[in-house]
Amino acid sequence: HLVIVLSDYAMCRSRTTDRLESTGRSVAEEYTRMVFAALQKTIPWYLENHGSIADNTLLYTNTSTQKPPTAKIIETEEDVRDAIALAQARLQLKVRSSKMAPSKVASSS
Repeated sequence: HLVIVLSDYAMCRSRTTDRLESTGRSVAEEYTRMVFAALQKTIPWYLENHGSIADNTLLYTNTSTQKPPTAKIIETEEDVRDAIALAQARLQLKVRSSKMAPSKVASSS
């Protein structure tokens, strides 16, 4: 079986903050960003090749602390396309705002 569990970046960071408060173990934001960047490439590959990797493929979306994760069985090419689109949406990283001051544009007179 191949099981993929997706969550979004904000939820992951919220959970790492909760973990830090309850256990004292932290997860650096840069590490989380690196993992998400890697998953943006690897999850589509696993989904596209699921038939040669496993007999069954399940995709879970786990983005709530209130509801249990929902599962989707991946069987058809349409399922694969939908799952890749969902993964791309869930794994997006927001661009960090620059702490640099805006550059001044020289005006020509």
